[in-house]
Amino acid sequence: MDQLQPSTHADKLSDLDFRRAPVFFGLFTALIGLGAGLALLPGMPVMRLLVAMQVLNGVLLPILLLFILRLSNDPRLSGDLHNTRLANELGWGTWVLITTAVVVMLGSQLDQLLVPPHLA
Repeated sequence: MDQLQPSTHADKLSDLDFRRAPVFFGLFTALIGLGAGLALLPGMPVMRLLVAMQVLNGVLLPILLLFILRLSNDPRLSGDLHNTRLANELGWGTWVLITTAVVVMLGSQLDQLLVPPHLA
């Protein structure tokens, strides 16, 4: 007896290939290759590179979260599946906390760069 199994999200993801999204997969492959190439350079301070990449991720997070929150509330995209009031409050609260943390981190780094240690 042949039974059809319901399609899962993983099945749909496995259908994506380079022909359907060449720009995405091209950029993804290039960035992975660039990161691996940098990490394999002789004398490259790998831990410093990893920390720098995580700082960059943290700085970009508020920008990405802003777009995600705006898109998830766009009725043209999500229809009646838009965020609830609670989800919006939690999302925007998270955005405020993360943005504040990034501004404080960048401010402290800028302060260290502008004020020499012997004057602090």
